[in-house]
Amino acid sequence: MSKSSVLDLAQKVGLSVPAFLITTSKAEVQAFQTLHGRIITKNLSEVQFYTTEDEFGKLLTIEPVFDTMPDTFFVSLFQQYIEKEFEIRTYYLDRKFYSMAIFSQNNDKTAVDFRNYDSEKPNRSVPYQLPVDIEYKLQQVIDQLGLNNCSIDIIKAASGGYCFLEINPVGQFGMTSGPCNYYLERAVAQYLIKQDQYYGS
Repeated sequence: MSKSSVLDLAQKVGLSVPAFLITTSKAEVQAFQTLHGRIITKNLSEVQFYTTEDEFGKLLTIEPVFDTMPDTFFVSLFQQYIEKEFEIRTYYLDRKFYSMAIFSQNNDKTAVDFRNYDSEKPNRSVPYQLPVDIEYKLQQVIDQLGLNNCSIDIIKAASGGYCFLEINPVGQFGMTSGPCNYYLERAVAQYLIKQDQYYGS
């Protein structure tokens, strides 16, 4: 499941998505920036972690730096930067959406990517209810992908409306459960017990 195919699918069901480009060419990226203004680059696949003898890190969403960019590079994903009011992380399980608003735009460290955590000044995160029509369109995407569990990233744009970013099929729920008191550990356990009883009968 590639990010580009998921973005195409989201667009087909009526969700707003950022303009995006997959390329190996600096010239194409510069043309894309000229057309769309501020842009970002991110992983084509799910978030990758790396370790060395001295450090542990992960690849985050960043703004490209043209001064250090070679003329050609490994195939990469670039997207139009969307000015946000706040970010939304949604955990989905068995046709239910558990959403959290993340006020990451108030901190320079997390403004582009909330995963660039600031432990000294954590982002305020609160329970959030997505509009019914957005949940309906997300459900269409999820059904076509054949998922029963996933995490979804969305932006509430400063200009109004919602902008779909991506789906993580692994479905990490810890960061949403705690701040919002959703007790998702219990929901996941109950779902697994129900599945075990159904398939074990």
